[in-house]
Amino acid sequence: SPVVPGKYLGLYKNSYSVPGSILYKRNFGKISISGPAGNRNCKLEIYGRGGQKKWEYNINSNELRKNATAVAVGKVIFPKSK
Repeated sequence: SPVVPGKYLGLYKNSYSVPGSILYKRNFGKISISGPAGNRNCKLEIYGRGGQKKWEYNINSNELRKNATAVAVGKVIFPKSK
């Protein structure tokens, strides 16, 4: 982030990180929601400094169970908020 000096050195482990989503150079992200009710799609994108897409991940609402105790994204499981 331009607000915080220096770069991320990977000094701590984040068990919720999605593999391939960490970039060690300046970047920005975009979140897009599309589709009709009941079949929404959430697209997560990371772009490099020059605007080139570096990473993309899609989550479809049909993949998520409404009353699940955890939400699985890729191979990472996020505990459901209480």
